[in-house]
Amino acid sequence: MSPFLFLIVAEGLNSLIEKATEKHLVCPARLGRDKIPISHLQYVDDTIFILDEDERNATVIKNLLLLFQFLSGLAVNFDKSSIMGISVNEEKVLRWANILKCKVGAFPCNYLGIKIGGRCNSIEDWNFLVDKVEKKIKGWKSRTLSLAGRITLIKSILQAIPVFQLSFSFIPKAVLSRIDSICCNFLWGEMGSRVTLRGSNGGSFMSWGEEGECRLENRGSRKGWWSRIVEKGGGGGEMVFE
Repeated sequence: MSPFLFLIVAEGLNSLIEKATEKHLVCPARLGRDKIPISHLQYVDDTIFILDEDERNATVIKNLLLLFQFLSGLAVNFDKSSIMGISVNEEKVLRWANILKCKVGAFPCNYLGIKIGGRCNSIEDWNFLVDKVEKKIKGWKSRTLSLAGRITLIKSILQAIPVFQLSFSFIPKAVLSRIDSICCNFLWGEMGSRVTLRGSNGGSFMSWGEEGECRLENRGSRKGWWSRIVEKGGGGGEMVFE
């Protein structure tokens, strides 16, 4: 019940800002080709103000937040708040920070676990995402887990890490390939292990190398062994760990 009560109270701040915008007391930023006016975004107890660089906006927003604090009893922590300028000179950002009594931030930054700003096409700027996947795997022992268990961990945890970031921005293909390689190494065993699918006659059908790549190594008729495994579900195929 308490989360819903909080959302009802937070809606009061939204109403205050909308009324101020309607009366032209607050000048929102206009984004995109269609110049859509956006003054603020709210997510639970977080609020982002996106405003024009006019310093009067800073004074009005400060007064609105103090009014909201007086009416709702919810104190606004200005010490944990930060202000960042986009194509705005540093001197003007510092003046805003002095009015709002908050700290000055910079891009790129993290907001609710998502990286904002920076160069989206730079592979180096995405190392944090690869490091996050590797950090998760360090606490897991692949040899003590069944194949089904490893698949479950990859699908439910590892693959969810880049999906969360993809909800906000594009990720370079090379970075996703590195993450896939890490997942393949975890799925088929310790780093450097190799898995081979063999038939009863000893011939190799396919194998996975150290970097997670898959190679066909059948020395006989591919159609023959594939039809036996897929269509009949037999043919003596088995998983052999080397």
